[in-house]
Amino acid sequence: MTQVPELLTRACEAVGSQTEVAKLLKVPPQMLSMWKNGTKPCPPEDQARIAAIAGIDPIQTLVRAHIEKHEGTEKGDQLARVLGKFLGATGAAVATSGASAAAIFSPTSKSLFDLIRCILC
Repeated sequence: MTQVPELLTRACEAVGSQTEVAKLLKVPPQMLSMWKNGTKPCPPEDQARIAAIAGIDPIQTLVRAHIEKHEGTEKGDQLARVLGKFLGATGAAVATSGASAAAIFSPTSKSLFDLIRCILC
C-alpha cells in the first residue's frame, strides 16, 4: 500500500522537486509538507493526482484512499465490499474497514464507470 509520504517522494523524484509537484497540483508547497507530515489529511482525489505524477495507478490509489478515509464506518464497510474486489483483482492492498474477506471478494461485478461513480457519491 502506498501512503501519502511515499507518493509525494515518488512524485518529487519523477518531476524533480516538491515545488514542481505543487505547481502541477496547483496547491501551495506548504500544503504538500502538511500532507507529507500528516498534519493535514490529503484528500483521496489529490492522492490520485499525486499517484499519476509518480507513475502509480491513480484509480487504485483513489479507491484505496476512499476506503481508508471511511474506515470503521458503515460507508467504509460498504466501500470495502463494493470496491475490494476491484483492488484484489488488480493486486492493490485493501483496508478491510471491518468487513469480512468473504464480503470483500464477493462476486459483485461493477463496470469501471459504476466503480468511479460509487466513489464519487
